[in-house]
Amino acid sequence: MSAPDAPESWQLVEATALRARAIKIDAGYYTDAGLDVVTEHAELKDKPASPQLLVFMDGDLKSAESSSRKWRDRVAPILVQCRFPLSYDNAQRQAHEVLADLERAFPVDAVQLTTDEWAISQESLTIVQRPQGADVVVVQLILLVSHRVYTTAAANT
Repeated sequence: MSAPDAPESWQLVEATALRARAIKIDAGYYTDAGLDVVTEHAELKDKPASPQLLVFMDGDLKSAESSSRKWRDRVAPILVQCRFPLSYDNAQRQAHEVLADLERAFPVDAVQLTTDEWAISQESLTIVQRPQGADVVVVQLILLVSHRVYTTAAANT
């Protein structure tokens, strides 16, 4: 048996990052935040020249079976964050532009993420001023991302 491409939890992060990479001015967004989407904290720049999005899982990975037992959904809270140093002349405006872009890319009523087996729901979208006293403003989107996995029982029917 071959190893899977990536753990299910990492697939949730990657699917979200893929959607965030669509945020570009030439696609009708306010910013080009989709040009710099990272999934590792080590890749964050101290003072990025343009918005940089960090996508990561923050919470419990849960499994919910359907009533038919043909599938189960793997569900996790995924955060999309963007930081702006307060030293930027337009940090507040940029924060509002990224907020609008994230709201458009991940709308409240969105259902599908990449295929029929991926779903999202927006939990919150906020601007956080100076989190823990840091000299930054943070735009934070919290999503619940789920991936439908068909069970072996369903595969055998």
